[in-house]
Parts: sequence; C-alpha cells; structure tokens
Amino acid sequence: NLSQGSSNRIEPTLEGMVLVDNNAYSFSTLVDNGVPVHNFTTDQNDSELINLETYLTEMAKASDVREFNR
Repeated sequence: NLSQGSSNRIEPTLEGMVLVDNNAYSFSTLVDNGVPVHNFTTDQNDSELINLETYLTEMAKASDVREFNR
C-alpha cells in the first residue's frame, strides 16, 4: 500500500510495509512490521527462503500486515 502525499513524494503506509531482516534490531521500532529470518547458509537443506515465500504470500492477502504478523 502506498499513499501519495503529493505529486513529488510517495510515502509507504505502515499497514502495507514489511521489513525482512536476519537482525531483529533492524526493525525494533516497527516490530509488527518485521519478519525475522535466519542467516543464509550454504546448506543444501536450507529452506528459509521457501518458508519466507509461503509466509509473505499469505501476508499479501491481509489488509494490515501488522495484524497478520501478530
């Protein structure tokens, strides 16, 4: 969700913004918008991105990602 504040500036709204990071500190001020992920490894069985895709696909159906993420 993006709302246009003026013709020169587009601002994201919090209900549609998702922050994905392997360091939860990165979204510590917007916890409900954050999705923590594990560090990438070279392990062939690492399924973090597959799990993230599934989670984000479901989250995309929500009108407010913060509610979904709680």
